[in-house]
Amino acid sequence: PYTHSHLMLVERLELTQELGQELMNFLDEMVPMYIEARYPKYKQRVASTLNKQVCAYILEQTKKLHECLLQKF
Repeated sequence: PYTHSHLMLVERLELTQELGQELMNFLDEMVPMYIEARYPKYKQRVASTLNKQVCAYILEQTKKLHECLLQKF
């Protein structure tokens, strides 16, 4: 099925245990950003929630997720 939810993809691949609760929470937090950023009228709303601290958090968690997936595959 088509989806914007990385959380659903991870669950279908049965990777929830490997990622752990911290990264699963991160994926859950990111779902609205993926959906809203795809549609032009929502881009400004997404942009207004971002600041240096939030972007640093997203980058840090994305790096953790990337490393975890590289180890798995």
